[in-house]
Amino acid sequence: MNNYNEIAVKKLGDGLEQVTMQNAVADESSASFIDLFDTMTKLQQVLSTFIQDFGKITEDSALIQERTMDFAAIVEQSTAAVEELNATLTELTEEQQQIATYINETHEEAVRIRN
Repeated sequence: MNNYNEIAVKKLGDGLEQVTMQNAVADESSASFIDLFDTMTKLQQVLSTFIQDFGKITEDSALIQERTMDFAAIVEQSTAAVEELNATLTELTEEQQQIATYINETHEEAVRIRN
């Protein structure tokens, strides 16, 4: 009976040691999962910030594109206005040359009449 008691006590001791080791492993696993959860939470926060920043960049890019297109339209309008002004100045120059020719012809006719 003593042998059976000793074997039972030894097996209970071995079982207690196994339970203690499993408990330690479970505690380590729990700590690892807590660390993993904390890391995932931080990663989620960083990702959320990144998404917000990316949204702002996208919004700013759209605004820059819109303003660039507005500027291009202004340049196009200015170019058209300069072309119109150039045409007007060319026309005025031609008219002034005609007037100068008429004045010169009139002057020559007046000099001829006077002589």
